[in-house]
Amino acid sequence: METIIRHGYPDECREVENVLREAFWDLYRPGCNEHYIYHQLRQSSAYIAELDWIAETDQRIVGGIISSKAQVVDYNGLNHPIICLGPIGVLPAYQGLGIGKKLISKSLEEAERTGFQAVVVLGDPAYYAQFGFEKASNYHIRASEAENPDNLLVKELRPKGLEGVTGKVLFDPAFQVDEKAVNEFDRDFPAKQKKEAEPEVKESNRDEDQKWKRYNVIIGISLGIILGFILFGIPQKYLDDGLRLTIMLVIILFFPQIFEKKFQVKFRLGRLWMAGTLIFCTILFIFLKLI
Repeated sequence: METIIRHGYPDECREVENVLREAFWDLYRPGCNEHYIYHQLRQSSAYIAELDWIAETDQRIVGGIISSKAQVVDYNGLNHPIICLGPIGVLPAYQGLGIGKKLISKSLEEAERTGFQAVVVLGDPAYYAQFGFEKASNYHIRASEAENPDNLLVKELRPKGLEGVTGKVLFDPAFQVDEKAVNEFDRDFPAKQKKEAEPEVKESNRDEDQKWKRYNVIIGISLGIILGFILFGIPQKYLDDGLRLTIMLVIILFFPQIFEKKFQVKFRLGRLWMAGTLIFCTILFIFLKLI
């Protein structure tokens, strides 16, 4: 039984949507919405035609995968483009035959060839580890809304593809599903019974945006105070101008790199350094006036 991985044709979209519907029905929730997300992504500006694949066996579409443009937004508001893998699905009768692996491998291979730097996926860490995916938290990348689910995974498609990339992932709005729209969309498919909904429990983690902003402020102002002390707090008889300048240059040039390498976060310290230096000078001026 040979499986062919190929690009689909526009008139095959409904068949792929039905494959995803069958694959995900009642799997994670009553019914599913992956087929609707696929439908919305194909109409979105985030759609990547080169990464839209189907699996065909015995002249029948049995699987499909799609990828879309996404971005990681750091706490400074800078956008780092990546791609999002999925949804991906295989008809239940054809699962366990390696078709999903073929779809994923083909998508990753083509994404790398096309020039994308990194990819993110929401999936089982144990399953996706075979493709080189790691927990996004290893790179200080998290989901939006201050949550950091264990199934948020990333993979570098090129060496250092995620270097300096930290923050929260923003997926295309197609992933923000309106259940009423899904129910309306489902009317065009064969009727299926949904399982009963289970109570949903959400656990929110600390908002890392605010944490890294605080770190940025603390480190920046602290280094500014150190610079102010070197500039104005040490008498010239203890520290000549040449050595003073050398120490300042070492702090300015190398300290940010040390912190960024340790925390995998881009620090922006310029204005904070100036604020720290100004604070020190103000305190020193008041102290000298008092004595």
